[in-house]
Amino acid sequence: MTFTKKLTLPATVLTAMMASPAVADPDVPPWSERAIQEDVDIDALAASGQDPLEILLPLGEDLFSAKFTTLDGAGRPDATGAIVPTKVRRRSHLTFQRLAGPDANACASCHNEPVTGGAGSFTANVFVSEGFESADFDTIDPQFSNERNTNALQGAGLIELLAREMTAELRAQRKSVLANARKSRQAQEIDLVSKGVTFGTLTAFPDGTLDVSGLEGIDDDLTLRPFSQKGFFRRSGNSR
Repeated sequence: MTFTKKLTLPATVLTAMMASPAVADPDVPPWSERAIQEDVDIDALAASGQDPLEILLPLGEDLFSAKFTTLDGAGRPDATGAIVPTKVRRRSHLTFQRLAGPDANACASCHNEPVTGGAGSFTANVFVSEGFESADFDTIDPQFSNERNTNALQGAGLIELLAREMTAELRAQRKSVLANARKSRQAQEIDLVSKGVTFGTLTAFPDGTLDVSGLEGIDDDLTLRPFSQKGFFRRSGNSR
């Protein structure tokens, strides 16, 4: 797969954007194929003045449908499916195996209904064992199992970018109030606001410590987490 056919930049900009192809590995058979052939230089794209969405959206679609191979680092033979890292008793000879959870070699393998990037069919459903002492896998009755369907992802990338921007703005405000407290040698309080959304207050002290008891709707690391089945994801696993 190549990305060059999707790019409409001038030749000079295009050359600067695309990374040099990797030297062929003599130990890799010539028929082996990588899903990722070239990378986009984001800095060059930003400096080109082009609308980044027009360039990145088609590349993202190709990447989403690309079937990754072991040459791309695909596979997780050491996975155990445990939330807490667990030592593998015996390394599996299989690159892909479902014992530790669903495995796929492309994003579109699970996100393809009704189109690429959407949800998944019934066959892609998973059963979450978190919080269950003894799940009954002989039934899909919600009283005894916790079934989840693949989420639709259309537009999720832009939502994630928005969350990153808001995280950066909130952390910049934290840095500012810490600097003000250090300079004034007095406690300083700030109302945390990003994109018109308020997240409570943050108090900084001259010694560099913080009072986070006034935060609302966000963890004390000021990372906005917009995803998961319930629309939130907290470091502790609990909503505020």
